[in-house]
Amino acid sequence: MNDIDTIIYQLGIKHPQWVVTQLNVTHEADDNGLWFITKPDSDAEIQLESSSGNFPFLVESTNSNHRITATDVEATIQAIEAALNSTE
Repeated sequence: MNDIDTIIYQLGIKHPQWVVTQLNVTHEADDNGLWFITKPDSDAEIQLESSSGNFPFLVESTNSNHRITATDVEATIQAIEAALNSTE
């Protein structure tokens, strides 16, 4: 199991209404190591980036220029929650 699988699983338990999608690439050589997290009542979108699906992840948000590098599950989930909840 990759780190991204653990993150998605934990997010699903804590926030079942949030949606996680992976970039759908059209060419095999393209990097599909991008995941997007949204919640129904927000225009914000979180992007997690890791070409391997394992730590570290670059965490970015459409509602901020702030970027962090997350190196564990807890830090990643906290960054996602902070970014999505800051739009409430």
